[in-house]
Amino acid sequence: MLTAKEIIVQSIAVYKKNMRLFFHYLLLLLLPISAAILAGVLFTLFFSESNQTILTTILSAAILIAIYFFSLWITLAFIRAIAFRIQEQPVPHISQELRDTWPLVIPTLVVSILSGLAIFGGSLLLIVPGIIFSVWFAFSVYPVLLENKRPIEAMKQSKQLVTGRWAAVLWRLIAPAILFGIIIIIVEGIFKFFAGFIANELNPNSGLFLVIASLFGLLNAAITLLFTPLTTTAPTLLYLDLKKSRINQ
Repeated sequence: MLTAKEIIVQSIAVYKKNMRLFFHYLLLLLLPISAAILAGVLFTLFFSESNQTILTTILSAAILIAIYFFSLWITLAFIRAIAFRIQEQPVPHISQELRDTWPLVIPTLVVSILSGLAIFGGSLLLIVPGIIFSVWFAFSVYPVLLENKRPIEAMKQSKQLVTGRWAAVLWRLIAPAILFGIIIIIVEGIFKFFAGFIANELNPNSGLFLVIASLFGLLNAAITLLFTPLTTTAPTLLYLDLKKSRINQ
């Protein structure tokens, strides 16, 4: 198995080697975030809490659901592209990759819900079973995305990959997440610190404040997205390595 350090180093190397390709997906992921921020601004400007109706509530819910599914679609295509590049396989054009990924959106959502329910059920028993289940099913999405497995098959495969090396897998999952998470927090903290100076000079009840705050929100989201390839590549690397090592046993 790859060590946690090797996963971190290789994640950075994959990002650097495929930066141009990954940026195309990051720009696509920025679109639904921009749409959500714009929708929030428009609803704030034209619909106050006092004049909201059932129609506006349904409309806002429909917009949020559409944005969620679009984000999920792009994210899943991105995971597939990362897996291809880790294995040094050619990646289809982004439009083709999106077409290939679309039929997998619902099965991936189903396996995510089933895994979540299993983890929640384990947590109801005790905290420890919940943690055990969360590692067992941490890779359930990948067999669906990369091998077109059915949700239940994917969950079984995820558990099989983890069985016998649970603690080692847990460490390899959390170590990169902690490191990259700390870096993200520091970078976001620096940005918010300077953004706060500008925001404090504006009237919080003005339209300009709303626009500036929205722009800051978009910039903060863009900064976070820049680290997404790292946080996505690390568990994908681990999944592919677990599968490879299990085959070679």
